[in-house]
Amino acid sequence: LDAIFRSLVQRSYLTDNDSTRFRFAHDRIHQAAYTMMSKKQQRDDHMKIGLAICRYVLEYNENDYDMMFIGVNQLNQGGPDALSDERQHFTIAQLNLKAGQRALALTDFPSAFSFFDHGIKFLRPDYWKIHYQLSLTLFSAAVESACALSDATHVTSFTEVVLKHSQCLEDRLAVLYFAVKSLKKAKRLLACRDGILRVLEQMGEDTFNVLATPPAEDIHNTNDLLTSTMTDDFFIHMCQCSQKSFIFLMRFYHELVYVYYVIDPTRIFGISLRMVVLTFQNGLTDTSSLAFAYYGMEVTAKGNLMIGNRLGTIALRLSENSKYISNVIAVVKQYISWVSEPFHAIAESNLVGFHAGNRIGDEFSSSLNYYLHTTTCFLCGKNLSVLKEVCSAEIVRLIENKHKWFVPSFSMLYWVIAELIDGSDFQSTNHNPLIPCEQSIVTIPANAMHGSLELFLDICKLMRSLFFRRDMDKCVSVLDRIMAACQLRPLTIIGVFFEGLISFEMARKASDSMKWISNGEIALTFMKKWESSKWNFENKIKLLEAERMRSLGFFDLATKLYQEAILSSEKHKFVHEHAISLEMQGLFFVSRKFNDDAKISLEKSVKFHKTWGANAVAKRIETYVTKHLTNGNSTES
Repeated sequence: LDAIFRSLVQRSYLTDNDSTRFRFAHDRIHQAAYTMMSKKQQRDDHMKIGLAICRYVLEYNENDYDMMFIGVNQLNQGGPDALSDERQHFTIAQLNLKAGQRALALTDFPSAFSFFDHGIKFLRPDYWKIHYQLSLTLFSAAVESACALSDATHVTSFTEVVLKHSQCLEDRLAVLYFAVKSLKKAKRLLACRDGILRVLEQMGEDTFNVLATPPAEDIHNTNDLLTSTMTDDFFIHMCQCSQKSFIFLMRFYHELVYVYYVIDPTRIFGISLRMVVLTFQNGLTDTSSLAFAYYGMEVTAKGNLMIGNRLGTIALRLSENSKYISNVIAVVKQYISWVSEPFHAIAESNLVGFHAGNRIGDEFSSSLNYYLHTTTCFLCGKNLSVLKEVCSAEIVRLIENKHKWFVPSFSMLYWVIAELIDGSDFQSTNHNPLIPCEQSIVTIPANAMHGSLELFLDICKLMRSLFFRRDMDKCVSVLDRIMAACQLRPLTIIGVFFEGLISFEMARKASDSMKWISNGEIALTFMKKWESSKWNFENKIKLLEAERMRSLGFFDLATKLYQEAILSSEKHKFVHEHAISLEMQGLFFVSRKFNDDAKISLEKSVKFHKTWGANAVAKRIETYVTKHLTNGNSTES
């Protein structure tokens, strides 16, 4: 064989790379040689080459997966009809399973599905009777990879085969899990919920009490254990549970948390509590980190910051090197850590979560982290032009990759930023045509819009009303929804902040001033719950207090608090809130007829709005200064 290869090298048909590897000198030579063969000869040769390569790999280096992929692909090009020995069907199906599992571990889902699909084709008609375990494993793996590819057709067809032939519920759990996960990816959330609840009930779970009335004893015992003298290491080093049914039980509950986050977040407390209780009773699984993260999210929103922070720490440590690390980072950093970490650090952590999700092929959690990173950067006052480009690129990427879940949220943020930069002409400026127009987002039917998106849209309206000083009396209140929320994150807290500012502004303009003052005081009281996080909230609380004092007529106190808010905004690097505080201080000085001081404050506000990139807001303030604070009518402070 070596002499034949070297003869072909001399005739320039092949090239010799390293004396042991040969390749065709040109693709056309390869193609010509291949087409001269009959279809049967092609299949037979593929099979012979594939068997030779796989035999070599199995005998000499089982870990040479690159060579194994080449060999198994050759076998698959040969196909079942190229085999004369029936026993080889089983062997090649096993090789496809091994290659597919390796591809799955590498998050190469198209290759994984191809291997599993070919492995199934090599099985004989009576395979479920003769090779039950191999058949079950191949079909279950094919459903998993099809789910990762959002291939609902193959998920359904392969799941039906397993349901028909499987011998017990435990053997069906894997395909049932990926079947409901496929429904989630397709946004068929009610069907997903119903499917999960059916399986949980088959597994003996009392889903009614989990969702409606979590046992008070479970709450008491869980919180007692978490506040005990047990170290974090005690929880992190609990025994691992390898029981298949329990592992999938926890995974089903994890998917149920996601579904209820969208359709009814009040149910998450009971589900997360159940997951933690099950972990304490049975040991750790791959989703235990999520159990601690979800329960931490819930207790943090209820004001139990010590337990919430501990649960977040445990969740992050458990998720290290886990396939759920991106998901855990998103939950812990956005729903727990905002109480104790600067928003700026949280934004960077979400970027870490984005990259972690990309590495493990977790597209949903990766996109979620990037959305959270971007919105938190916006709340931190990052340059708007940069964020606008980030939003535009991500919207296009999501649409092109057919991952559209976060497109409305990214698009709404994009249009808010566009108006802050360009003002009333923002929609006539050149934009990528793939970006959904604002009208298409705000007119999504209520029954098709999940609660978090609806709340985000209302918070965006509050922000724009304040920045452009328009329609403040027409804003939809977010206070009741946020204060009753089971989950809180930076964006929702900022929604309360903006509603409080608008309320105190309206108290000085509307006839029903006490109603507006009361609303503002509710917002201020809510913000003060989190005053231990001075970095994130000190400047905001100071500004709300200044506005309250101004509305109540305590002008000396207001003067002091405005200055403290300005200094705190600068110290904690919130450039946009620095600009807001300066504008409000300037308007306060105008009301006191201290026009020189007002002009200084407002001109500084213009400067910081421009630093942020909010050129349209800066222009509005400049127009106000020109119109109302000319030299001719200024007064000494």
